[in-house]
Amino acid sequence: MEDSSTLTRQRCDHAVQWNFTALGGKARVTHLFLVFDTQPHAKAAEASLEDKDFDLRAGSLFKDFKQGKWKHSVYGNVVAVTIGTTNATVPEKDLKSLVDYMNTDYRVALRLQGPLSARPAEGKRRGRKSRSRRRRLGSPAAARAACHAPSPLVIPWK
Repeated sequence: MEDSSTLTRQRCDHAVQWNFTALGGKARVTHLFLVFDTQPHAKAAEASLEDKDFDLRAGSLFKDFKQGKWKHSVYGNVVAVTIGTTNATVPEKDLKSLVDYMNTDYRVALRLQGPLSARPAEGKRRGRKSRSRRRRLGSPAAARAACHAPSPLVIPWK
């Protein structure tokens, strides 16, 4: 999912990916949640994201796509990335709206759910246990419950 370990170096622990077909089969949309260890790491990664940072699985995009759009946003420690491609020319505003609205929908779902964590919160400096109530996103079942979407693919970076 990533190219040259770019996201791993920025402390991305897990990723969740969904693929959709839209606009009567003319569009293929891929949505990613990139779960980072902290909110500052997620914000820094989101600010520096480039399309070349991704090496998506076969079938995530149309191979020889005619049009492409992508959008990314951050909420808490999660970067949401939505990528849309088409195999035929469609109105530019339709593809842009599809990508923009899907990215916003998932970001709002995260806001309603609350922060996610790819691993248990670490204890404080003095060895005390953290009282964090963040949801653990370590299994496909936890990802589906947290993200309210069918059959995501959870990919640990490590």
